[in-house]
This record gives sequence, C-alpha cells and structure tokens, in this order.
Amino acid sequence: KPSTGVRAAPPHPSSGRSGAIRTRTRARVCTARAGGVMSAAGYRQEDSVLQHGGFQEQIVYGCKLLQETCIRKVQDREKELEKLRIEADELWKQGEGLRDRNSALEAELSESRRRNSDQLEQNREVVQQVMQLRAQMGKLGKFRQKLEGALGDEDHSDHSVGR
Repeated sequence: KPSTGVRAAPPHPSSGRSGAIRTRTRARVCTARAGGVMSAAGYRQEDSVLQHGGFQEQIVYGCKLLQETCIRKVQDREKELEKLRIEADELWKQGEGLRDRNSALEAELSESRRRNSDQLEQNREVVQQVMQLRAQMGKLGKFRQKLEGALGDEDHSDHSVGR
C-alpha cells in the first residue's frame, strides 16, 4: 500500500482495534448522542463517508462532530449564563430595594426613639409638676385646717358671747 503521509493511530491497548475503527466508533457514539438521523443499520447517512472514505475524511468528519457538539455546548452555556445574569440583576434590584427599605426603617426607628425620648422628658416634667402640686395642696390643706380652726374658734367664741 502506498503511503499517504498520514499514519493510522496505534491500536487501542485493550481491544487491539486500529485507530481508524476507534474513530468510526466514536463518531457513531457522538452522532447518536447528538441526535443525528440514523439508518436501519445503525449508521448515520454520513457514516457511509466513513466506511468508504479515507483516513483524512474520517478525521474531518470526527472534527466536524466534535465542533458541532462544542458549539451546542457553548450555546447552552451562553443561555445558562444569560439566565444567571438576569437572575443576578433581579437579585441586585431586590437587594437595593431591601437596602432602601432598611434605611427607611432605620430612619423611622430613629425618629420613633427621638419622639419616645421627648415624651419621656415631658412625662418627667409632668411628674415634677404633679409632685409640686401635691406639695402645694398639702400646704393648702394645712392652711385650710388652720383657717377652719381659727374660724371655728371665732364662731365658737361668737356663739358664747352672743348667748
């Protein structure tokens, strides 16, 4: 056989098959995985090229299959990446919304604490006023008792004089 300048792959250690047969088998497996049109014999229609073609045609065909598989895989990954980007954007917007809500709640809490502090101060002032008023009422009560005692003595003395 004249040499074409391209050598066949060495036989697979476990099977003793030549590299060309191994390539054809791989091509069939890749084709089946890729969902190609299969003939009744289990070969794709393009497999006739493999059966009748030369080694270089087999290599080209194998590379084509691998390229199609890689392109499909890249497209799938790009779609997945786009979905993840959209999800990341949605999560970012949700995070911004939560940060805004958190800031608003912190401002509301701060305002509530300030009002609470003001109310507490007003309550202290009212308690002091109540204590001052009670002290004044106590003084007025004592003054009233003294007045009643003094008036009672006068009334009592007027009654005894007028008899």
